[in-house]
Amino acid sequence: MLEAGCLIPTTLDTTLSSRNSAPGERFTATIESGRDDCGLPSGTKFEGVITDAIPARGGKPGVLEIDFRRVILPDGTSQAIQASTYSMDNKYVTRNDAGRLVARNRNNNESMKWVGIGAGAGLLLGTVTKGNALLDTILGGGAGYLYSQLQNKGAHNVEVGSGTEIGVRIDQRTAFVTGQ
Repeated sequence: MLEAGCLIPTTLDTTLSSRNSAPGERFTATIESGRDDCGLPSGTKFEGVITDAIPARGGKPGVLEIDFRRVILPDGTSQAIQASTYSMDNKYVTRNDAGRLVARNRNNNESMKWVGIGAGAGLLLGTVTKGNALLDTILGGGAGYLYSQLQNKGAHNVEVGSGTEIGVRIDQRTAFVTGQ
């Protein structure tokens, strides 16, 4: 049983970018074995899909959004899931009574996107809804803080490399039987 709100650290198996990736493209991320796996066995993979990939252009940052649609166990058993990207930053993560990692905000309408601001892969930002409110704000240049960051650090494409740790937040409780 995967409970809603359960947060699982994974590493990307491939590189994703706002410049070269396209909506609908599939990828996988693998559980980092031995810790905070919500009871899933080592070697379990999550299959994801790119839901939004907008290259940087005209001084506007690149944007990359992904969701997870399937869990694939090492024995080949797979199950459709509803899961999303979540920051592993301590300000967004807590532990439940069983000691498992869970998302602080369990709002299943919240989504996170990478935005090409600053150094590295880009800034992972949360939105209030799965709509384009964040994208509209950023690309419209209306948010003071983000505008300031763009001026100071520049806008660029998002590139999230293979091996990057990302959190997979289970958005809907899912039960399945393993092939064991």
